[in-house]
This record gives sequence, C-alpha cells and structure tokens, in this order.
Amino acid sequence: MPVTAIADPHYHFTGWSGSGCAGTGQCVVTMDATRSVTATFTEDAYDVTVTVVGSGTVENVPGNPYTYGQTATLTPTL
Repeated sequence: MPVTAIADPHYHFTGWSGSGCAGTGQCVVTMDATRSVTATFTEDAYDVTVTVVGSGTVENVPGNPYTYGQTATLTPTL
C-alpha cells in the first residue's frame, strides 16, 4: 500500500521513518501485520537581509531564519 505525505501550507516534508520506509521518496508498506510509519514535516524558514543605504546603522536585527508570520523588528540609528 503506497503512503503519501502532503504538507500543510508553510511546511515541507522532510522524510519517512518506520516499517521499512526511509528518506523522502515513495513509501510502500506491505500490510501483512500491524505497521507504523511516521511522516516528518518541518516549518518553512525565511531569511531577511538588511541593506543600509547612506549613513547610519540598523540595530536589533534578530537572527535568521524566520518562520512564516514571525515578526522581525528593526530599529534605525542615525
């Protein structure tokens, strides 16, 4: 029986484990006994790049990466 992983928005599939399934390819389980398969999903991450044009700096730049919907607060300093 093929098993299919479908990620929710802003997540991606990172792999199978259990009952002979591994990696990110197709998982096929032979149903001749009780089986257990785990699909692992990871939240998407995004980087932010700050470019200063002119004279000044930007403080309070939190580290990357950010998850979907997370807020980055940037403070300009002249």
